[in-house]
Amino acid sequence: MSKRIKKKTSSKTSKSRRTSESEKPAACCSTNMWKTSTIVLGVLLVISVFTGGFGIGSDDDNDVNTFGSVWKTLFGPKETVSDAKVTIIEYSDFQCPYCARAYETVNQILEEYGDNVAFDYRHFPLSNHPQAQKAAEASECARDQDKFKEYHDVLFETKLLTVDNLKKHAVDLGLNTGKFNSCLDDGDKADIVKADFLEGQQKGVRGTPTFFINDFPVVGAQPFANLKEVIDKALAGEKLEVPAPEPAPEPEPVVKSDKPEVELFVMSHCPYGTQMEKGMLPVVNLLKDDIDFDLKFVYYAMHGEIEVVEQLNQYCIQENEEEKLIDYLLCFLEDGDGEKCLADLEIDMDALETCKTATDEEFELTANLEDKSSWLSGRFPLFNTHKEDNEKYGVRGSPSLVINGQSVSSNRDSASLLKAVCERFNDQPEACSTVFESGNPTPGFGFDETALANNAAAGCGV
Repeated sequence: MSKRIKKKTSSKTSKSRRTSESEKPAACCSTNMWKTSTIVLGVLLVISVFTGGFGIGSDDDNDVNTFGSVWKTLFGPKETVSDAKVTIIEYSDFQCPYCARAYETVNQILEEYGDNVAFDYRHFPLSNHPQAQKAAEASECARDQDKFKEYHDVLFETKLLTVDNLKKHAVDLGLNTGKFNSCLDDGDKADIVKADFLEGQQKGVRGTPTFFINDFPVVGAQPFANLKEVIDKALAGEKLEVPAPEPAPEPEPVVKSDKPEVELFVMSHCPYGTQMEKGMLPVVNLLKDDIDFDLKFVYYAMHGEIEVVEQLNQYCIQENEEEKLIDYLLCFLEDGDGEKCLADLEIDMDALETCKTATDEEFELTANLEDKSSWLSGRFPLFNTHKEDNEKYGVRGSPSLVINGQSVSSNRDSASLLKAVCERFNDQPEACSTVFESGNPTPGFGFDETALANNAAAGCGV
């Protein structure tokens, strides 16, 4: 069992696992927030739907989320044995806007409950947050100098996460900058961050923030009152149990056609949308003209201006030079460098700019980006190029797959997606007998594969 330290005052101390290689634990901006279940605990708590490997309550030896374990403290490097009635683990990401909201709530919890709760912050840097990994490493470098709490607070309060800013924070906090910079530049804490991340995956974490309160999962930046309800029940000795899911409704009959229409709704910078694109594109290349494939966009852009700009490019490439769309996407999914892909594929820039101007005016994309009063929930700019289709199919997040007008849930590997498409032919073409390797594409950019379950439970959405 890996050692962790809680927020608790005690005279029993020992060396932190954060500075001891022998004590590293064994080993994923949002979960599928549009497919949630509600738990009635006096209030409704939104938690993830756990399906197909998206598990909770692991019995693995590395599962340390139990009363009486040793916890790492948010406030320093010392270990103390927990005697708190409630343990709270948060898997978090310093670049995640929801985690910044949860930071305020956590402070309120610690102030109200004090030593009655043991709090544990664990790292879960998402692939679509490029500054999160180094920020997590920097916080662990600060822990070596007993400044994790202060450094953690600065990251969430300033949201300044470039490497230069990470080093400036160390100066501002009076750290030994030689030791800190060496630790950060050399990646000394990368393995610690990775261990937290892998442990989170094993426990079913798919987005941030995710809390475990005495093993009870609570997903998202919940209001204080919601978390308080769970904590109070735990303090009262009530057992917190996730109720069994309601029986699934009878599946609709599969709609078949001579030429299936495949519509994939994504956000261009959603790591789970890119994951499904990487699984789907080989299928599209294989089936070619046997299917109608349309790339469409979710009606809001969670990742801001960079996403609006990229989606406008992709929309117009599909409009003007559809024959280049798949090659462009394969290029873009390597590392997210759209400008390079435009040049490499010799996209007609004059036609692209003309289309972008007309599309921008038709759907008021720039106007929506600049007018925050129009944003979804006041947080996300609208992207209405496919508004009617979003409404027709009830699209809530990325990715969403629709085949022959039916919403389809599928794993994201090419073999699973080929099966999902081919079973919707009246007469399957010979290409449907193709055998793809079983590897799952990883979320985010790059074409690595993972043996971990990457199913339809994870996505970007509200």
